[in-house]
Amino acid sequence: MVLKLNKWGNSLGLRIPSALAARFELVDGLKVELQATEEGILVSPVKQQLDLEYLLTGATEDNQHPEILKEI
Repeated sequence: MVLKLNKWGNSLGLRIPSALAARFELVDGLKVELQATEEGILVSPVKQQLDLEYLLTGATEDNQHPEILKEI
């Protein structure tokens, strides 16, 4: 696949086709890491560190499992 670099401010930008973005679960705002390799540039998604506060943001009284919480 051949793509064209575009100037964005003082930098260069590359548009990732939607099919590739979907295949690798790349979404707007996702942090990626760039690595220079002998073959070129490697772009990898940064693995998100999930903390307890983030994991509990969706917790409500309706979706709790009291039988499991008793064990903890």
